[in-house]
Amino acid sequence: MKIANCQNCKQSYKITDKDLAFYKKIATPPPTFCPDCRRQRRFAFRNERNLYLRKCDLTGEQIVTTYSPDKPFKVYSHDAWWGDKWDPLQYGQSYDFNKPFFEQYKELQSKVPRMNMIVVNSENSDYSPYCVNSKNCYMCVSSNYSEDVYYSYQTNLSRDCIDCFLCNNCELCYESLYGMNLYHCMWTVNCKESSDLFFCRDCQGCQKCIGCANLKNKQLYAFNKSVSEDEYNSLTKLFTDRKNIEKMRQSLSDSSLKFPYRENYNINCENVTGDHLRDSKNCEFCFDASGLEDCKYIYVLPKGGKDTCDAHYSQNSELAYDCVSAVNDYNCKWVIHTWDVKNSMYCDECYYSENLFGCIGLKRKKYCILNKQYTKEEYEELVPRIIQHMGGTVRARQSRASAQDERGSGSASPSESELKNKQFGEFFPIEISPFCYNESMALENFPLTKEEALKKNLKWKEKDSREYKPATYQPADSIENIGDGIINEILACSGCGKNYRIILQE
Repeated sequence: MKIANCQNCKQSYKITDKDLAFYKKIATPPPTFCPDCRRQRRFAFRNERNLYLRKCDLTGEQIVTTYSPDKPFKVYSHDAWWGDKWDPLQYGQSYDFNKPFFEQYKELQSKVPRMNMIVVNSENSDYSPYCVNSKNCYMCVSSNYSEDVYYSYQTNLSRDCIDCFLCNNCELCYESLYGMNLYHCMWTVNCKESSDLFFCRDCQGCQKCIGCANLKNKQLYAFNKSVSEDEYNSLTKLFTDRKNIEKMRQSLSDSSLKFPYRENYNINCENVTGDHLRDSKNCEFCFDASGLEDCKYIYVLPKGGKDTCDAHYSQNSELAYDCVSAVNDYNCKWVIHTWDVKNSMYCDECYYSENLFGCIGLKRKKYCILNKQYTKEEYEELVPRIIQHMGGTVRARQSRASAQDERGSGSASPSESELKNKQFGEFFPIEISPFCYNESMALENFPLTKEEALKKNLKWKEKDSREYKPATYQPADSIENIGDGIINEILACSGCGKNYRIILQE
């Protein structure tokens, strides 16, 4: 066990012997940022909520993108980016040992075209960032294998769902959180294998229940008491009216503490700490994930991971470290949006490749550094020199962790002289994120005011100057009194005043 001081927040944090063994295994030094600051840094490189219109810099067509028009990057449409009318190797540059690595990486970043949005093998889902193998999804984030899903987050293998959060195998669900194998359920939390639930929490194997908590294998219950079919049907008719829904919501909120809550929602797990984990073992501080083994500090990983640390959205990867969206990767460190990549470091938007260092936008390539092609021998000779230039240790391919152990150091923190030149072993600095701080996930998880962000030299995007229009229509309280004409009306949010529309599918 070693105690280190975070170079960002200055707080102390623990690096266990198990952590050091992992860092030695992947040949990297221990981090100089604490776990929370590492997470904040990664989150700054992912924009899930802010979409813009701009033109494709290759075709000129209007596209929806996560990059605002004022961003200095070239942005290509999905089809143009994957097409063969441009070559990312044309932007390759030789490594300059007189400049810091991240300065050179930033130069490359400013030249290589970026994909407008990460959407993979999906149809009619142009407004759904990080959508994979889905169809007809709108304003969703990270929906996989879903169809006709709207305004939802991580709702996978589902269809005909609206306003759901981290749901799997669900159909005809509305405002459900952490649902699994649900049919026709509304306003539920942590329910599974159930149907026709309304305002229920922690129910499993249940049917036709209203306002219930902690039930298993029950049918026709209301407020945890048995009811007749007629009583159930009479209660469900109330839910077509907004006022009744709000009364129910408030009533359950007031009475929720009467029912005990589970310690956690881990299922079929062994030796884990965290929450909402399934089919996992030997994991620490992991959340919203399944199929993990020997992992630590994992966030939102729906399917599989092994020997992985400090990662989110990085499913089915092994020996991955400090990554964002490293999917099907092996032995990759400090990478962003890399799919089916092996033995690579410091890369962004690279696919089906291996042995890359500091590359952006490569597809089916190997042995490249800063987008410049090398032979296998040249690559293997140059990368250790770059690591040393970045302050890393490559003697006999040992990590800094093992070197420190040999010196008998009592602290995992590097010396001041090491920190001055150290870049290897750290994720990309927040300052070179393509997004402003308030566009990224970092703001949601680590809130900062504009003044606080600017004081930390973080980019901040000013809100677009716009005037919101007064609502042209006030929706009736009952769905029975609302016709399709509502889709042509301008509505105003009762909370923030922003205008919005109702789409026909709603």
